[in-house]
Amino acid sequence: MAVNKRISELSSLSVATADDLFAIVEMSGSPNETMHITKGNLMNSPGPIGGINPSTGDFSALTLVNQINEFSTDDTLSGDSDTAVPTERAVKTYVDSEVEKATNDVVRMQVVPVSSDTTAVGGNIILGDTTGGNVQVDLVPDTDGRILILKTAEDNKITIVSSTGILYDGEEVISIDLEVWNASIEILCVDDNFYVI
Repeated sequence: MAVNKRISELSSLSVATADDLFAIVEMSGSPNETMHITKGNLMNSPGPIGGINPSTGDFSALTLVNQINEFSTDDTLSGDSDTAVPTERAVKTYVDSEVEKATNDVVRMQVVPVSSDTTAVGGNIILGDTTGGNVQVDLVPDTDGRILILKTAEDNKITIVSSTGILYDGEEVISIDLEVWNASIEILCVDDNFYVI
C-alpha cells in the first residue's frame, strides 16, 4: 500500500542520463515503481508522435497524425488538399501574389485639373475650368474604371466625346455636354465601352 510522503522524504533518483526527459512514480503498482521517460519512449512507433526515425528526435522526418501526410511547397495552393500542410514560404508567396493581384485590380482615382482640351482614362477625375473657353474631354478606353468629370466654372461648356460611343439613358451617344456650373457626370469604362452611371 502506498504511503503518502513529503517531497523531502522521497528516495533520491539515480543520476539522469542524456536521454532522460522526466521521471514518473507509479503509485498503483506493488511495489511502487519509479520510471523514466525518454525521447524514444515518446517517439517510437506507435508512439504519440511517430516518425520515420523517431528515436533520433529528428523532427525533419515527422509523420503527422489526422491524415496529414505532406509538407507542401505549392505556392499556388492549387492542390486544395486536406492532407498537406503548406510551408511558410508557400503561404507567404501565395498571399503576396493575391495582394498584388488585388492591388492591380483597384484603379486609384487621380485628380486632373484642366482648362483646355484633354483626354481621360479610367481612374481620372477631370476638374474642367471653362473660364477661358469650351473644353473637350476625349474618353480613351485605355484603363478600366470610373471617370468623373466636373465643370468647375460658370462660363462655356465641357463636351465629353467617345468615338466608340457612350451608353446614356439606354441610348448610345457620341458626345455629352456639361453646361451648368458644378455639373458633373460619372462614366464607367469597361474594355472599349463607356457607360454613364
